Amino acid sequence: MGNPQPVFVARGVVAHRCKVVGGGQHLRMTLGQGTARLHAIGFRMAERLRDIDFGSTALDVAFQLQQDEWNGRERLQARLIDVRVAE
Repeated sequence: MGNPQPVFVARGVVAHRCKVVGGGQHLRMTLGQGTARLHAIGFRMAERLRDIDFGSTALDVAFQLQQDEWNGRERLQARLIDVRVAE
């Protein structure tokens, strides 16, 4: 208790299946690097779709890991904190 949740960084990832959810406010995607995949959600990040070509641009992402529970299913997902075009 009392410890801050860690923030992770992944560099050079590619976003797959990007879509806007939550009444047009949130961004949902799957992050990929090599054969690894991780579901991700960016709350209040839907406007980023206008700024970044997610399907063909390598990204650097900052995120926290969380357990997602939806319709009786549980999975690990990234809660996006920030996204930028990879340098």
